Amino acid sequence: MSGFITQDHGIGAVKSETSYGTDAFGGGAPADTDVLPFANLALTQTLNVVEGDRLTATAAGECHGLSPQNTAVEWDVILTGSTGPGLLPNVDAILHACGFAATVDASTSVSYSPTLVNDSTTTPSATFLHYERVITSNEARRIMARGVKSNLAMTLTMGAEARISGSGIGLYNAYPNAPSALPTLPDSYGGDQCAWIVNSLVLSVGNVNYPVNELTFATNWTLLENMTGAASGGGTTSRVLLTLPKSGARFGGSFNLVDGAAALTAAINGGQSGAKLALSATITKGARTIVLTIPAVQLGIGAPTNEVFAIPYFAVRVDGTNGNDHVSLVFA
Repeated sequence: MSGFITQDHGIGAVKSETSYGTDAFGGGAPADTDVLPFANLALTQTLNVVEGDRLTATAAGECHGLSPQNTAVEWDVILTGSTGPGLLPNVDAILHACGFAATVDASTSVSYSPTLVNDSTTTPSATFLHYERVITSNEARRIMARGVKSNLAMTLTMGAEARISGSGIGLYNAYPNAPSALPTLPDSYGGDQCAWIVNSLVLSVGNVNYPVNELTFATNWTLLENMTGAASGGGTTSRVLLTLPKSGARFGGSFNLVDGAAALTAAINGGQSGAKLALSATITKGARTIVLTIPAVQLGIGAPTNEVFAIPYFAVRVDGTNGNDHVSLVFA
């Protein structure tokens, strides 16, 4: 392909796969509903360099081999809600790939909770597309990652735009050497879009709510690569699974307290006692809302930063339950 390539002004899309590792777009262009407002999207092919360690009589190396392993996926997308009650949000495919199963309450809401079941129906893998633009023509390189599973991170700051991001792994896909037509942008990209703004962050201790000005959340899944050869996966990796969070890095994050001595005392007491507290965040745009709820957390002891206290927290099971209700993200 001739012409300069730029990742700026590209087009990114995501769609859930009905069969693991099979291009969810069928080799074609994405539908308008699959194109998302990415702040960043990078699909990078990983090739392992395999060197021989045979004893030789020189200091020069031997020939090495290259083994295609996977496609690394880094993404950052603006978090937007449902267009109506009970309708799937445009980040549905990403949330599934991050291990969140959906429960749809018709005409009311869609609720997502994490599950360890790597199921093609409840938490299907995703196909990511990134069209890198050719500056000198109306063409692009269609970069693809299939079978993607990913971790999820969220940073919510009062009065700011809501965003989610993550690092994932998919099956190996070679970088294309032929051009593709640049898909038409959906109508929603034709004009200015108002952001979804974080307007409520609270720490609940008993029946008292303490204001928070920033909240982070991360899943910290372990991404497990099954490797059975090129025939079953297009590279060394044949399937990517989400397993238990990494040791010492459970679901959790941190929050910044801004309510002075009373809030700090409550947080310190909660951390020292090991009590289960609650965190929640609300994001709004008009009549639509997104609510993140972590009903049972234990706190660590934080440190002051610019006159606010950054408190680490860890999600734990709610008393008397063993299901997937320790985190919920509800679109209403």
